Amino acid sequence: MEQNHLDRALKKILQFSAHFNQYFQHKEPWKNNSGTNSCIYLSVNAVRSLAIAIYSFLPESSQKIWTQLGMHDNISAQSFDEISNISINQGHKLGKISPLFDKVEESVIKEQSALQNEPYHLYPKRMLDALIGTKEITIMIHGLRNNASGALTKFITARRRLTTLGYKHPVIGYSYDSNTTGAQYISYALHALHVGVTIANKNGWNLAKFIDDFKHTSPETKIRLVGHSLI
Repeated sequence: MEQNHLDRALKKILQFSAHFNQYFQHKEPWKNNSGTNSCIYLSVNAVRSLAIAIYSFLPESSQKIWTQLGMHDNISAQSFDEISNISINQGHKLGKISPLFDKVEESVIKEQSALQNEPYHLYPKRMLDALIGTKEITIMIHGLRNNASGALTKFITARRRLTTLGYKHPVIGYSYDSNTTGAQYISYALHALHVGVTIANKNGWNLAKFIDDFKHTSPETKIRLVGHSLI
């Protein structure tokens, strides 16, 4: 994390989560067999470690996990060194448990599927509504050779660095399909360039459409663009 290898950090976090999920399923604590107490004890502490690990990526969700674990302080006060500690002891009382994320109803899925041809339907409407009337926003546009996790990594890195530099306005990400395999190799450079031009022609229009629509809704908002290699 300190070296901004966010994609590697995410991969390690997912591996850790998958490992303990397998452990939990294998032990079947709901059957109350021997070893159930140890399984619950280790699993709860694993969730604590995961909450700290994902704070940089999902701060609000990690705080929800922290509260549901019965922790009364703010998770932002925890350092990464705390991840390896087993701090939740026997007899600890958990908080009120609730789903971290709202269930996506089938009707919503069908509605989103019907919007596949819209230029920027992936932007959550509630997020956009919150930006209306703000003084300024910055849109981060990632470059070539980025799958979903790579795009997220570029966005988080840019937002962090802008925050470090004292930028206080909202930063949002503009993502698109740009995972052009082999673009880093000279032998594929010309092909990758053609793919890049196609991507830019298609998604440049989509981005322009979003900016134009947003400016009509919030004309006083200044919009800045931050690009990583291709805009």
